Amino acid sequence: MKTSINLFLKNQDDNSVYLSNEKYELIKDQVKQGKQEIKKTALSYRHLAKYDIINVGNEEKLIVPLKGGNEQFLYYVKNEELFNMFFETHINIGHGGRTRMLNKLNDKYKNITRGNNAFPKFCIPCQKKLF
Repeated sequence: MKTSINLFLKNQDDNSVYLSNEKYELIKDQVKQGKQEIKKTALSYRHLAKYDIINVGNEEKLIVPLKGGNEQFLYYVKNEELFNMFFETHINIGHGGRTRMLNKLNDKYKNITRGNNAFPKFCIPCQKKLF
């Protein structure tokens, strides 16, 4: 399963919503730098409009900036976290299908798409239910 997710992510463009660990850290650094700049660049404005940083425990995480009294955080997920996140969500919703998983994941995460949410077809108990 991890290999199928990795193969899918390997074939994606650089401008896709999928964030490798390096890209995630780079964006985090650019957001921090953009917040400190007195005269902001166009890239800084774009990053600050799309990303913000929150401290969770001892770790900094990228989130969607909160606007208009919205108090729910939407996190950006690194590629390396996708498999565990899919597995936990799939089990928590009782081996639900792709659409149920996608709806549940979109309540908490920003960069989850139908393309990278193919987990149910690789779940052994779900495969046994079909036959």
